[in-house]
Amino acid sequence: MRNTQDRTILRVTVGAVVVIALVVVVCSIAGGGGKAAVSTSEINKGVAFLEQQEQGDVSSVQGKIREIQKKKEELARAERRKQFQDGQIDVWELFKNYAILGDSRSEGFIDFGFLSKDRVLAAKGDNIDSIPGHMDTLKALNPSQIFICYGMNDLTNNVGGSPEGWVAKYGEYIDQLKQNLPGTEIYVNDIMAPQDAAYAVSGNLANYAQYNQVLKEMCKSKGVHYIDTTETTSANADLYAPDGIHFNYDFYPYWAADMQLAVMGGDETDDKNAGTENPESGDGEAGQAE
Repeated sequence: MRNTQDRTILRVTVGAVVVIALVVVVCSIAGGGGKAAVSTSEINKGVAFLEQQEQGDVSSVQGKIREIQKKKEELARAERRKQFQDGQIDVWELFKNYAILGDSRSEGFIDFGFLSKDRVLAAKGDNIDSIPGHMDTLKALNPSQIFICYGMNDLTNNVGGSPEGWVAKYGEYIDQLKQNLPGTEIYVNDIMAPQDAAYAVSGNLANYAQYNQVLKEMCKSKGVHYIDTTETTSANADLYAPDGIHFNYDFYPYWAADMQLAVMGGDETDDKNAGTENPESGDGEAGQAE
């Protein structure tokens, strides 16, 4: 039905152009003493070209239109990104039709009063297995963007049994989100680096960079956005809580900025290499990191 409608529109457009061309010929004859300023052969060539376009693949025309729209959107995002970086836009004003899925790290957005509890679907102890339980709420919200922020509890409890097993499950949940929310852009935060104090909870937390590597690859294969916070966590190491896992009040605007820069596009947070792997390692111990 859609292709028929599109071809009808294109056919009408071609017809209109042909009529205009004939009018041009008549006017040229009338105003030029009976001699056409545009030759009949030239008109025929133009009509033949238009008819050829009418017989062509409508999708190619639509593709060109989409390319133009995409470029306009990229320019608009670039301008917005510049305004944001120049301090003309408050990062919290950019969180509108969104949802955040996460654990107690994400709860900080609520606890410190930055974002609404109705849109931050996070709780202490949550991991990627919590995603399906939020599906009905997400469908009701129908957000433009979903930001996913899991990791600490996944590693602490060795979800999936290995980085590969974990990311396979993660990928299945991403597929479910895409199926249920086809118009929503998905942004996956990396597992933000824990500090040394966190390894007392689980030695497996030291392997976070290995998990991030497979996570980034999965995001690329699924066509979703990967947000690397390595620079943010490194530059703000003094804003961690004493447990080496959670963050202080002042950390959250930096984290929020990483997420919104990814939405705006063209920023390295949307496609950087995962952080350098921590040389320490250990066996996962069952427990609850956050």
